[in-house]
Amino acid sequence: MSLFHRSSDRGEPLGTGPAAAKRVVRAMDRALGLDDQPAACGALEGLQRWVNSLPWVCEVPSESRDDGGGVRYTVDCPPLGTSGVWLYMRPTVGTDGTPPEVQVVVPEDVAAQANKGGWGVPVAKMPDGRVAVSVAVPSTDRNLRALQALFVLAYDAVFALRRP
Repeated sequence: MSLFHRSSDRGEPLGTGPAAAKRVVRAMDRALGLDDQPAACGALEGLQRWVNSLPWVCEVPSESRDDGGGVRYTVDCPPLGTSGVWLYMRPTVGTDGTPPEVQVVVPEDVAAQANKGGWGVPVAKMPDGRVAVSVAVPSTDRNLRALQALFVLAYDAVFALRRP
C-alpha cells in the first residue's frame, strides 16, 4: 500500500491539500520514530542520536581539542564494499564560542543547488566527486525535517559509491 493512499490512525483517508500534507509528514515521522525528536533547542543532539541508529554508521570523534566535541560519521559496510565519510556535526557551542556546526557530504549537483539556493556553502570537494557542504543549524521543526532529509540523501550517496 502506498503512503499516499494510507489511512490516518482513525482509519480516515489522508486526503489532499496542505492539511493532508501535514498529516502525511506526521504519519511518516511516526512510522520512522521521529515524532519525538526535539525541535530547535537541542535539535542536533536529537539528530545525532538518530544518525547513530542508522545501520553501518560509525562515529569518529574529532582528534582536535579545539573542536568542542565535533564528530565525523562514516559508513562502513563490508558486505556491500561501501565506505565513506558523509557527515560532520558539532552539536554544541565550541570551546572558542563558535556556534554549532553541520557539514554534510553530498553529490556535486546537490552542493551546487545548496549554494544557489543559499541554504548551504560548499567547503571541500571530496576525491570521489562528492562535496562537503556547511549548512545552517535548524531553528524550526520544518528546517529540522529538511536537514534530516539531507542527511538521508548524504547517507544514501555513500552507498552509490559502492565498489564492484
